[in-house]
Amino acid sequence: MPTYPKLVTFEVDDVIWSPPLDDKKFGNEGWVRGDIRENFELVNPRLLRDVMNHANQIWMSNDIPKIIHDLLLNNVPIAIASRNANKDLCDRALWHFKAQNANNEWKPIIEYVIYDEVFSARKAVHFNNIHGYAGGSIAYSDMLFFDTPFSRDDVYRDLGITTYLPSDLNNGLSWIDYSAGLDLWRRNTGN
Repeated sequence: MPTYPKLVTFEVDDVIWSPPLDDKKFGNEGWVRGDIRENFELVNPRLLRDVMNHANQIWMSNDIPKIIHDLLLNNVPIAIASRNANKDLCDRALWHFKAQNANNEWKPIIEYVIYDEVFSARKAVHFNNIHGYAGGSIAYSDMLFFDTPFSRDDVYRDLGITTYLPSDLNNGLSWIDYSAGLDLWRRNTGN
């Protein structure tokens, strides 16, 4: 049976969904009604759009629900580490997007996220926080991170975290990339 990391972490922008979620594009020339988080509408299970500006959309990668389901079946905790400036909006998007848990029940992805690090900082700061929240029980080498090349961080060099970049940023993380990321982690750790 293949081994899995003790934690898998995702960037949201260009990994879970694309294009990147930009809170400055919401509403009518910057005006939104009420709470910006309430300005999403689910068009279909993979598409969210701004209720006032229908051109402002994000698409969840087709394989994300399958990937989340696989991690849950294998008891792998899930984290988010993103430089996106609006944590509330990202969390709301993850509330709209769903995946099946180990009991095949569809639930919001945000309910599966154990560590939710969304703020503008170097990714090493996000991972140091996660390491601290876990009480140091998860070694950096036991983590796998799906990131974008735009982050300009090197958590592998700085912390020893295996990092994998999706091959198609327009469509986010695919099952093929996910499997390749797991294989890279296994090679890096000898598992």
